[in-house]
Amino acid sequence: GLEQSVLSRVPGYALLKNIAQSLVGPEEGESCAVVLAKFGESWQIGLRMEGPTDGLVTVYIPGSPNPRSGSVRFISVDRIRPAGISLNAALGCLRQAGAGSGELLRSLSAGAASAKRES
Repeated sequence: GLEQSVLSRVPGYALLKNIAQSLVGPEEGESCAVVLAKFGESWQIGLRMEGPTDGLVTVYIPGSPNPRSGSVRFISVDRIRPAGISLNAALGCLRQAGAGSGELLRSLSAGAASAKRES
């Protein structure tokens, strides 16, 4: 009750809660999945916070090098896909301004190759 009535109103609480949970270990049905969100011809690391609802997903786009600063976007389902990396790996990549993003880029390339084969 306290979490829903008080803590959920604290800015950044949901993000910090998910980061803390990921440090303990992945939970079944984790609410904060790392995704890649497409904006124009580029992709950004995002955290799916909710959805889909009416074809839209709530995605937090963390900043770099400070992932606690970012923006919330409502993105159509067809413009996001699972990143295939852990929350810790995504946050580490952001804190290092993209250094060590090889695993993320491999996931992006594999998804693009799969999409080409399907079309």
